Amino acid sequence: MSNSWPDVSSSRPDHADQTTFNHSRSAGASRALHFAAEDDNKALVRALTSKQCLWQLVLTLIICSGVHITFTWGTLTNWNDHHVIDVCLFRWAYPDGYKKMPTSLAEAMPVDAALTAFFTCAGGMKRMDDVRRGLLPHVPPDALHRGPLWLLFPRGLSAFPRTSSLLGVTLVWGCVWGGLCLGLLSMVWAPKASLCLPGWTYIFMRAAWSTVEALMVSAGAFVLWCAHTHTHMPSLPPRTLAPITRRHGLCLRLRASPRWYNMHAPLLHVAMC
Repeated sequence: MSNSWPDVSSSRPDHADQTTFNHSRSAGASRALHFAAEDDNKALVRALTSKQCLWQLVLTLIICSGVHITFTWGTLTNWNDHHVIDVCLFRWAYPDGYKKMPTSLAEAMPVDAALTAFFTCAGGMKRMDDVRRGLLPHVPPDALHRGPLWLLFPRGLSAFPRTSSLLGVTLVWGCVWGGLCLGLLSMVWAPKASLCLPGWTYIFMRAAWSTVEALMVSAGAFVLWCAHTHTHMPSLPPRTLAPITRRHGLCLRLRASPRWYNMHAPLLHVAMC
């Protein structure tokens, strides 16, 4: 009586063939990861070198340095009521006598680091709309969250991704950047008898320190918000300026459809008024 079951012994790969198959599969997986990492790096570099990112960094540099110099000077002089007073690391200074809250480096620098991170990160949220309109490239989420960057720029919770990311960036940079500043000041001024800074030294030091933080947060937040725009989100139409024409020295806004304007645009003298 013959056996009705098929003979599968010849179809089974031997040990050498199985080893070769596993090696080729692991090599293919490593090549896929390598190509994915290269794509992530290209997307990250493309976003950071875009004109929108560079222009945002320039605006951050100007606004942050100007705001910090102006308001720090106003705080230490009570808005030009007296000369610039010295600020100590732990000892309280009273710019307005004993009428208002005093200030010190241990209190001002962590709070300033948290506020700088909050406003800088919140100012870049509009980049999500630019990605959805096609003005900026979409960045894969894994491109930013590698190494220590996942801690400095957290993705946030799935329920409230934007709010939780904003609060996470504020908390992390307030603790890390503010604590780093206090640690460096303690090491530099510890051998000395007094842990105080002259007024103008404190003003420019605080402005430079906060501006460096703002530039790093601005660049990271730019990529963070570009990565927050998921592909399944609905795309937005590109921003279009209302057509304007100049007639007899007056600026007239044409109330017409974009299709009509695109057909007759060569016949009109368009000017920004």
